[in-house]
Amino acid sequence: MHDVNFIRCVTFGIPTRRGATDMTDRFGVTPIFTPDNEPYLGLPWVHELDLLISSTTVLSMEVGHWSRRNECSELQQAISELAPSVFSIAFSIRELVRQGYLLSGIILLRPLMERAATIAHLSQHEEDVEIWKSGWAWKERPKLSVRLRALATTPDGQVNEQFVDVFTRVTETYNGLVHGDPDAASFTHLETDQGIVALAAKDIGNSARAETLCFDTHLFLLLAVGRVSQHFPEASLAARKVRPYVPVTTEVWPS
Repeated sequence: MHDVNFIRCVTFGIPTRRGATDMTDRFGVTPIFTPDNEPYLGLPWVHELDLLISSTTVLSMEVGHWSRRNECSELQQAISELAPSVFSIAFSIRELVRQGYLLSGIILLRPLMERAATIAHLSQHEEDVEIWKSGWAWKERPKLSVRLRALATTPDGQVNEQFVDVFTRVTETYNGLVHGDPDAASFTHLETDQGIVALAAKDIGNSARAETLCFDTHLFLLLAVGRVSQHFPEASLAARKVRPYVPVTTEVWPS
């Protein structure tokens, strides 16, 4: 039988003796966080994202069940192929927050936003599904700015111009983070008693950054979930009966 404590030490990469139960490394740092000791546990938007993720997992399963029992339209087929990647990226960001790798999580906001925008665009412009099926070639697909406008539009066609402006501005930030622009360096900065330091690994002392990341992730995931629910109403109803999403956060973040 394996020595459980030894296995745990090896898993966490802790340089300590066989059988030790110390869960920190030689610098007193916890190498891997769990749901009961993660650094940002209890923050409002971290919790809100958890609630949405929990509901979304059930929706994903119900859509899968429905699509296997019914014939999907081309639009439904496209959405059923795009949505899992939206969900997976959002879930990945949440795990990165748990482990304190906030920069990596922020970088993933760019592909998360674009996928959510593509789902929204195809929902409004079903004629473009064929372009998506044909490979979504760069010169053929609608510009991101066009798709972001769709993301800021309600299912009944009402455009939220404030969201359009916000999405346009954050796209520049996200692009800079992906490409390593000079301004992107500030996302690794942390104020300490010794001054500002640039983090090379875990960022476990920046609640505001974690909250902003979870707020953005929550927003894009929620917008994608809304479109999925719109095109798979039966699956959405079944999911709500099992695990409805009931928002609890009243704080507005960020401004």
